[in-house]
Amino acid sequence: TAIKSISCSTNIQSPSTVTPPTATPPAETNTTPSQAPSAQLFFTAPRTAESITIGKTYRIAWDGSSNLDKSLILETNDGVTQGYVTYYLGTTNTHDWEAGKISKSGGDEDVFVPPGDYRIRIQSRTLGRSNSDPASGVFSLGAPEISVNGILPASIPNDGKTAGVAYGSGFVKGTAIYLNGGRENALDILYISPDGKVIVYRAPATIAPSIYTMVFKNKYGTVSPNGSTLVITN
Repeated sequence: TAIKSISCSTNIQSPSTVTPPTATPPAETNTTPSQAPSAQLFFTAPRTAESITIGKTYRIAWDGSSNLDKSLILETNDGVTQGYVTYYLGTTNTHDWEAGKISKSGGDEDVFVPPGDYRIRIQSRTLGRSNSDPASGVFSLGAPEISVNGILPASIPNDGKTAGVAYGSGFVKGTAIYLNGGRENALDILYISPDGKVIVYRAPATIAPSIYTMVFKNKYGTVSPNGSTLVITN
């Protein structure tokens, strides 16, 4: 009876009926962890504001790992795609580029872009373009200037065999030599050195014997240096 009286007076509840206090949740905050950046490629060449001569061999380089699914794309400084620098990038960190040369469809229809400001982008061949594609700085593609320092020999026959050589600079793929400037008197081009300093030619039988002025032409420049005369004989 005494124990019953104490229990009633203190209102002690059985442990099974005790309700724990309700915890107040903390104020809502943005606690989502930031995503770790995915592995990226960073161009080390070309650099921003760099000048590159069209037709010269230029080494594009980047840091980071690439894979066979990647392509190099040339685009204007405002992001308009021009074509492929190379469709298959490979797994190296460099690519030797004949500057200005692109293909329109994965290796076909090779053309040279005109002088201007461009950048290079790496994109997936399977997924296509993405806003997260690594891109180089904007660089300048400039037209090669032709200069001629010497011509040997001064006379060649029109036998289609004997070679002549011109020394200078700016001789790129597609450089032509027209006698007196006329396409009907074009010399056959046999060889152009990779550094653009030597061009080798011969005279076909269709060119009549005479004394001619040599006119050197490519897509970007024309030059008829003083003393650039060539004698064609039988």
